[in-house]
Amino acid sequence: MRKLSRRKCVLTLCFWLVLALPFLFRQQMPSLFIRNDTESMPLGFYVILTDRPLKAGDIVVITPPQELWQLTKDRGWTKGERYWLKEVAAVEGDTYTITDTGIYIDGRYAGAVAAVDRQGQALPQLRGTFQVKPGYFLPLATYRPTSFDGRYFGELPLSAVHKHVHPLFTMKLLEVFY
Repeated sequence: MRKLSRRKCVLTLCFWLVLALPFLFRQQMPSLFIRNDTESMPLGFYVILTDRPLKAGDIVVITPPQELWQLTKDRGWTKGERYWLKEVAAVEGDTYTITDTGIYIDGRYAGAVAAVDRQGQALPQLRGTFQVKPGYFLPLATYRPTSFDGRYFGELPLSAVHKHVHPLFTMKLLEVFY
């Protein structure tokens, strides 16, 4: 049997403590963080930040429009979550191009675009060059290239954004230590 180092034991203990905090202090710690169970961003806990203007690279909690949420629910991509965590890829005035080979933000490659989902069903196809309109942003999930995001449905209104978040403790962080 392999012996765990002291560092790994402490990190594991901290991990479980962070996971337990929301359940132990649910009443005393409202709206300080959110737990992400979706695959678009690393699983774990995110600290809720104060509201501020969006900029590329921000991570936001969004409520998708009903028709997009229903599509993800019907295909079994969500477990009923009414929110998504996505990265802000483009904001007002930015240009994005979607081709058969990928999505480009202001001329830089940002990820692949698939024709079908994991079950082989056709994905919505959006092609062309677009400029983000005032009051809108382009959500992407660069962490998971197969994520259902702006490369398939385009921009969303800023009103879809609920909160800005920052990773606190995620499974991706654990990969660094193990």
